[in-house]
Amino acid sequence: MTKVKNILHLAHYFPLKPNRSISFLLNLFLCCYAGIIIAQPICELKSDKKTVLIGEPFDITFSLTLDDPNTVKNLTYQNIKNSSNTLFAKDSSFFEPMADIELLSSVPWKINELSEVIPLQDLSILKTGNQKKYTNTFTFAIYNPGIFLIPCPLLDSMEIKNGSQIFIEVTVPRQDSIQNMVKDTLYPIKPIIIEPTHWTDYLIYLYILLAVFIFYFMYKYFKNKPVKKMETDTIQQVPVKSAYEIALEKLNELEASKMWETSDPKDFQTSLTFILREYIKNRFDIDAPEMTTHETIETLKTNNLVDAVLLNSVRNILSVSDLVKFAKAKPTQDMYQPFFDNLREFIEKSKS
Repeated sequence: MTKVKNILHLAHYFPLKPNRSISFLLNLFLCCYAGIIIAQPICELKSDKKTVLIGEPFDITFSLTLDDPNTVKNLTYQNIKNSSNTLFAKDSSFFEPMADIELLSSVPWKINELSEVIPLQDLSILKTGNQKKYTNTFTFAIYNPGIFLIPCPLLDSMEIKNGSQIFIEVTVPRQDSIQNMVKDTLYPIKPIIIEPTHWTDYLIYLYILLAVFIFYFMYKYFKNKPVKKMETDTIQQVPVKSAYEIALEKLNELEASKMWETSDPKDFQTSLTFILREYIKNRFDIDAPEMTTHETIETLKTNNLVDAVLLNSVRNILSVSDLVKFAKAKPTQDMYQPFFDNLREFIEKSKS
């Protein structure tokens, strides 16, 4: 721009003729436009193959020329995934719109994924001077057929305007070439390799023999071992108490405790009726503890288990107990002894 200003400054002092002025301004414009173009990044792509088979590796040499590397921060090749298939417009039923492309190698640049962003400062400069040049060879493989337009990488996620593009044709192998490939690459089946015998192959038999010996000695040991006989005469048999004995024992303990003098009358009636109900259950196999007074009386009466006198004693004991527990009746002191007498009489007369 400084040179342009100087030329205009000289033109002010040395005026030209009209025709020469037009020619001068045209040349000046072309020089400025060329300077702007030269200042932009320049990308060049070259491929070692124009036509490849599906999955066949091919190399693309990438060259980037910059006047001022400080204006660019990073580079990425993620746009190569969008390499368009020019044959898709002709036959969309067979061809796919984009390339199924894979990056195989990027030596000396270490790129693992196409979407990886590469800082420009990490790349080595192969040419110095007024311009700085970066170059690298990428190895790709495409896995679908077509003619694909391979673009230049992106600089700061922007396309390079002064960048070249190349076409790669990917074809499907012909049937005769596949047959020849199979004939050339397939070899006859090798014979079975017999593995040499090793002493560890016989360990299984040793383990089986050892288990047999262990089982045999254990059998002999337990067979010849004397069995201790139980001395039945030393075992004390605990006599089983009858329902009659259990009931009288508990009744005597209740009478001796004089609970009615110190406790709530309901507690005494509960203990007294429990002895009666438990006795009926153990003696007659009737679940009296889970029955009401009416159910208990009706069961004894229906099965003719006791006579009318004993049945009346049971009814009186249970009815008075219900009045005390549920109606909050309070029996007098002279009523407690008849409770014991009537229950003891019932137990004595119904024990057999």
